[in-house]
Amino acid sequence: RKKVLGEDVDTAMSYNNIGNVKYAKGDYNGALKTHEQALEIRKKVLGEEHADTANSYNNIGNVKYAKGDYNGALKMYEQALETRKKVLGEEHADTANSYNNIGN
Repeated sequence: RKKVLGEDVDTAMSYNNIGNVKYAKGDYNGALKTHEQALEIRKKVLGEEHADTANSYNNIGNVKYAKGDYNGALKMYEQALETRKKVLGEEHADTANSYNNIGN
């Protein structure tokens, strides 16, 4: 998709989906790489304060957690939380999910 559409939200979503499949297959290094690609596009196209950008931070946190990089995971979860609080508010389910991830 990237060659046809460039760096847009659909390309970021494709990277995100590929990252999710790689994660499910246990390919954490591959998942990390593709989730990081999704994050970079989302930051460029959507900015830091967007729910999809927060989701990318959260997904990277999940991969880092699965790899045993708990400090790295915490950093990503905290970034996702800050963004979600700003964009979605304290009462949103995704914000609650961020608190849960940090608590684990």
